[in-house]
Amino acid sequence: MFSAQTQGILAEILANVLWGFGGPIVKVALYKISPLTFVAIRMVFSVLILFPFVFPRLKKQNFDKNDCLMILVIGLLGITFNIGFYFLGLSLTSMIDTSVIISTTSIFTAVAAFLFLKEKISRIVSVGIVLSFAGTVVIILQPILEKGLFSSGNLLGNLLILLSTLTWVAYVILNKEIAKKYDSLVLVFIYFIIGTISFVPFAAKDIFRLEFYQSLSPFLIFALAYETIFATVICYFLVIWGLKYVTATTAGIITYINPVISIIASILFLGEKVTATFLIGTVLVASGLFLAETRHPKHPLHIMHNLLSFPRKRESI
Repeated sequence: MFSAQTQGILAEILANVLWGFGGPIVKVALYKISPLTFVAIRMVFSVLILFPFVFPRLKKQNFDKNDCLMILVIGLLGITFNIGFYFLGLSLTSMIDTSVIISTTSIFTAVAAFLFLKEKISRIVSVGIVLSFAGTVVIILQPILEKGLFSSGNLLGNLLILLSTLTWVAYVILNKEIAKKYDSLVLVFIYFIIGTISFVPFAAKDIFRLEFYQSLSPFLIFALAYETIFATVICYFLVIWGLKYVTATTAGIITYINPVISIIASILFLGEKVTATFLIGTVLVASGLFLAETRHPKHPLHIMHNLLSFPRKRESI
């Protein structure tokens, strides 16, 4: 049986794998449905799915009044702003740009953990952070560097994805202590309620019309189901549960799996093109991640190596 820490790491890895495949699915869906409508439906059905499981636990949960404001803030950061910025940004930019920007989550998390949680950052990690920042700037400014257009939708989309990344980092940092005090499923449910209240007013013109649901194609139904069940209910539960047993920095490092899967899927299935500017930015980000994270003892590659390296019995001579 795996240790609690290893289970936490595996939970974070699974969540990011599911999110990695979700990105390209959402990108295609957003050609047919508005971002905020998609998110609102995702939130509403997530709350409905969770309610029967959460209700018995909710009655047993005693909340500290001092934590209520923090829970509200975490819900706004992790759901309203993170998901809102992500979907709006993804509708304006490419999936591969989105994936590279998201890959810097671990770098921003490491910096935030250093500043607020007093987690240490070595000299080599600092060099990696600088390289990743440089690569992120190149990716974000890619529309300007390639087209010279400050009005490019891709630029705005890239900036929104960066804001989504930063709000996720804040969510992870702030949720670290709260997750230890309360039931993970209850917290997820509350966060989704906050998200539902936030998004439904912006999507009311669609979600309250029967004709809208009748017009949904089989793919849109699949996309909504995937995002609701896997990318929302299951993933957020795995992340919050995993944070009970791993550090914020480790959770941030594991997020690199998400963009790797998304980039590969976007090139193969969406036909997105890789430009010279994109390659330069990606190489800088990847180099920074390599320096900053492969030396970390809890990097996923090290964890998987440890899981697969079973001690052998010494043979008697």
